[in-house]
Amino acid sequence: MKKSNDYFVILGLLVIALAIVVILSIIEILVRSTCPPVFGIPACYILTVLISAALISHVGIIEDRNILFFLGTSLTLGVAVFATFSQVWGFLECPELFALIPMCYLSLILFSSVIILKLRELRAKQSRT
Repeated sequence: MKKSNDYFVILGLLVIALAIVVILSIIEILVRSTCPPVFGIPACYILTVLISAALISHVGIIEDRNILFFLGTSLTLGVAVFATFSQVWGFLECPELFALIPMCYLSLILFSSVIILKLRELRAKQSRT
């Protein structure tokens, strides 16, 4: 079955997100205090697991009917929303991309887009069947 453009855009966004969060996790291991804690665990560790789950589900390694995809992306979006509000209110400081843009803002945009694209992809699949 031919994959849609949405499939490849989602794949690319998830791979980029995973690469960034793995780099942050490595920096966290080496330097510490790079990632804000969520329940005492650096957020980048949690996000690595969640994004990996979404990616595994998306490429079909596990036939889970997108349960892992939506669990991973929704929880990642939830962390991004929490981190964004915490950044705005000054409770925590998100790592910054190029010392300009807090990464929690980018995560919020990225994972909102990924979820919307996945819903669009699933709707298109449904209309073809």
